[in-house]
Amino acid sequence: MDEDNNRDASQAKANDAMDRILDAVLARYAAVEPRPGLEGRILANLRTPPESSSARAWWTLGLTAAVAAVIVISIA
Repeated sequence: MDEDNNRDASQAKANDAMDRILDAVLARYAAVEPRPGLEGRILANLRTPPESSSARAWWTLGLTAAVAAVIVISIA
């Protein structure tokens, strides 16, 4: 029984040590600042109007043609 208590106590000490290490690593990770200019780049990207994509238009056209073909085949 004493051996089980000793094992539990040593495991609790190991868990406490691991918790301290993890807390230190997470505190260092949380203290990192974003790269300079990141906010400005994001805001500039949001201000620019979206470009119309010709690839999107072709895909929409292809999808429309496929739906039309399915309708024609199902009617026939």
